[in-house]
Amino acid sequence: MALWLLWLLWISRARAPEHRGFQPPRGIGFVTFSAVCLAFAMYHSYTFLKLAGVIIHLKVFDKPVPPGVIVFTMFGSGPWSIVIMAC
Repeated sequence: MALWLLWLLWISRARAPEHRGFQPPRGIGFVTFSAVCLAFAMYHSYTFLKLAGVIIHLKVFDKPVPPGVIVFTMFGSGPWSIVIMAC
């Protein structure tokens, strides 16, 4: 992910003197690398959220919340946060 961001920043900086506005890179190498980075980021999010149910221990009215409920809440908050940011 860090390499992808550095690559994007380097390309953006290289095009800055042209002042034509931002044109996203369309090269096959950048698109392929972006897809690989997206796949790894999604896998990392999935594995971390699945692990969150084991790591986070909550008690409601002195009863432990099952890990499945915590994981479901974490996964469910993703789409809502996208909707809120889009508005």
